[in-house]
Amino acid sequence: VELKRSDALKRAEAISEVHYDLVLAFYKNGKTYEGYVRVSFKFARRQGEDSQTEPNFLNFKGQSLDFVKVNGTDLSPEENVFRKNKIFLPVDLLQEDNTIDVRFTGVYRKDGAGLHYYVDPDDDEVYLYTQFEPFYANKCFPCFDQPDIKATMTLFSFSHWNWKVISNEFESDTTNSTEIYTKMLEKIGCPVDVAVVPEGLKPD
Repeated sequence: VELKRSDALKRAEAISEVHYDLVLAFYKNGKTYEGYVRVSFKFARRQGEDSQTEPNFLNFKGQSLDFVKVNGTDLSPEENVFRKNKIFLPVDLLQEDNTIDVRFTGVYRKDGAGLHYYVDPDDDEVYLYTQFEPFYANKCFPCFDQPDIKATMTLFSFSHWNWKVISNEFESDTTNSTEIYTKMLEKIGCPVDVAVVPEGLKPD
């Protein structure tokens, strides 16, 4: 069980006012994509909590993490915060108002859950779509994946030059510049030391 009812109940009590600034950079390799998410939220500390308390985690069923920052503090690989499809957030680093920065590599899904990758045999074109019905959002990006933790989101995408990106909201800006990834991270407020374009993330 990736999310126990007891953990979901405790997390819903502790986490509120969530906002995601999400950047997704799509490869055409059929396997992986790059992502960055800044998670902003309020945290209500419970008496007696320690750094190993279960409910303080983001769900993420992806390939790997490149870095995690909790309120500006780097979490090193030695801390083993990413395990069992969860990113554990040390409670001693959490405040009332929090910002979590995560750079990650996601895995395209072929089962209709999360971020699905499909090659149409009729036109040989690649099609992507998302399915975030519970419990699927975490298969695309790190998040507090449960229905009673509501959130707002700002979405940025970097894709192949001839792809069309469609969402259920109007776009605010578009560009063909290969510098868009860095600009999007800077707009979010991503730390300068991590606001760099991933290797190979350019239109082919």
